Amino acid sequence: MAEVRAGNEAASGLGPEEEVRLIVPWDPARLSPNLRLQPSERRRRERASAVAASFARRWAGDPRLEGPVVVRYVVRRARAMDDDNAEAALKHVRDALFNRKRNGEGITLDDSPARLSSLGVTFEIAPRYKRREEVLVIATGFRKRASSWPT
Repeated sequence: MAEVRAGNEAASGLGPEEEVRLIVPWDPARLSPNLRLQPSERRRRERASAVAASFARRWAGDPRLEGPVVVRYVVRRARAMDDDNAEAALKHVRDALFNRKRNGEGITLDDSPARLSSLGVTFEIAPRYKRREEVLVIATGFRKRASSWPT
């Protein structure tokens, strides 16, 4: 599920500022640093989180943003968790969504501080998210104008 919103125009060949919203069906508690997981189980869960994020990005039509992109995460769960643990657990989701250099797919070219900044993690706690945990990723940046895209 994705939504794209247009906003202000930018200079230097970039289109209007846009907001991309993706819902990743993943519970960050499954990769919390507080869990003492075996290395093989940790890698399996890391891979699963990256696959869930990749599918959410593809479902949204593989959006691309340029320039400085600001990202916010809204973790939707039935129970609260520490925000620092949630942010650490979302590392592989972030890498899968915002690193085009790695495999040619991603919202931004890479997730370096020059291209991507995070506003942190907020929570939406409600009983309806029990066994239906998800992460809402909101990325705001600029889309290249169609005429400047390489063919």
